Order: sequence, then C-alpha cells, then structure tokens
Amino acid sequence: MKKLGALELEFCRWVKRANLNTFEIKDLCNNLSLDSKKSRELLYRLNKKELVKRITKGFYATNPEVLMVSLWNWYPTPQEALMAIMKNKNATYQVTGLAAYNYYYWIDQIALNFSVYNDKINRTINYDQTQIVFIKKDKSFLNNIQIANSGLSMPTKAKAIFDVLSDKNLNTYIRKVERWLSELEKKEIMEFIECVKSFGTDSVIRRAGYLLDKSNAPTKLTLQLKNYLKYKNIIPLVKTRKSIGEVNRKWGVVDNL
Repeated sequence: MKKLGALELEFCRWVKRANLNTFEIKDLCNNLSLDSKKSRELLYRLNKKELVKRITKGFYATNPEVLMVSLWNWYPTPQEALMAIMKNKNATYQVTGLAAYNYYYWIDQIALNFSVYNDKINRTINYDQTQIVFIKKDKSFLNNIQIANSGLSMPTKAKAIFDVLSDKNLNTYIRKVERWLSELEKKEIMEFIECVKSFGTDSVIRRAGYLLDKSNAPTKLTLQLKNYLKYKNIIPLVKTRKSIGEVNRKWGVVDNL
C-alpha cells in the first residue's frame, strides 16, 4: 500500500464507508470538515498517489477499494467518465456519431472521441486523450435509446440514422445511410419515419424520403413523409458539397454524392 498521511487515510475511510466511485469537492469538504485550501492540497496529494482522478472541474473519480490495496490502472475509462458526469447531472442522454455506428458494426473505426446529446449541458470536456462533447437537446429528443452492455445510452438504429441527416457534423456519413436503411426491419423503418416526422426539418424530410426510396423501402411507408413537406425548393443531399448531380423531383433533392 502507498504510504498515506492521516488526512489521506480519513479520505479512504470516507470513500470506503460511502462506497463512492465519484464525488464533488463540496462533498469532500463537508464530510472531512475541510476548507477550500485544505481540500485542494489533499486532492493534489491524492492525485499524485493515483488515488483520485479528475474528470472535470470540481468532480473526481475514486475507488472504494483504495483503503485496502494499492491499485494501478483503476482510472475510469472515457465511457465510465461520461456516464459519471451524466449521472452527476441527473441527465437523460444518448451517445451519437461514430461511437454509435461502431456499436452497430456499421463502421470498423474505433471512436476515440464521443458526442453526447443530453438535456442538461452544452460543454466540451477533455478527459485524458479523449474529447467528450456534450450537446444540449430537449428531453423529448432523447426517447429512442437503448442501454448497451457497457451501460452507455445508445440510440436505436433508426435514431442513429436520423442523427446523420439532422446533425451537420455527421453529414460525412450520409453516403452510408442508403445501405444502413436497407438493412433495417420494417418496424425499424417505421421508427425512423416517426423520428423524421417528429424532429425533422423540411430538408431532413426530403433527404430521408429520397434515401428511403433508394434503399427500396415500402412506398406506402415513405409516402407518409410527403404530407410533411412545406416548401417546393431543391436542396443538396450533402449540405457541405456543391449542388451538382442528378435532381430527384419527387423529393426535391440533388444527389451530389
């Protein structure tokens, strides 16, 4: 065991007694009767001895076994840090982007960073070598989720595809959407259409309808979206590219892939 001072041992007893995995500085001060200066000094020593790990400002990870053994490599993974932050904020959340597409084996590339829709915070956090981007959304936007084995709240397949069409930062994956849609079951296509109807802008509806047709989705289902179109304009399939390509008049989309 690492050599610990009296206050450090008191910290370990508190962690063990309360079975803590995370804590805020204010809790440390209250439970150990410390002022701000002494708490910072204690945390500095504990961090050097690898008994705590800062997740974000004022919020730390620890381990209830620190009193009994000297642990190495116990630090929370980025996924665990993400979940701890969301639990601390009492937030509803959903991971999006590459981490979600990797979860469904749609893309082989491993996610080194995370994008997280949630109903509490807009903030970017750098944890070790991982960037976690929290994007605030209305809670109603966070319904189509399922819990992964890791404990992360992931989007359903339908919601993951919808995110590509609605989030400009995910538009780079749009060329894969036709294939992903073609692999969905009928009930998942219906769920995707409901997402588009509930949260999609006119442009998202056009892109969704066009890509559903290309994926050979049942016409009876895709025609539901036609009633939600408000304007008669022509838009590019990919926003960030020039509008050069074949025009689909049915949905008003230029296929500029």
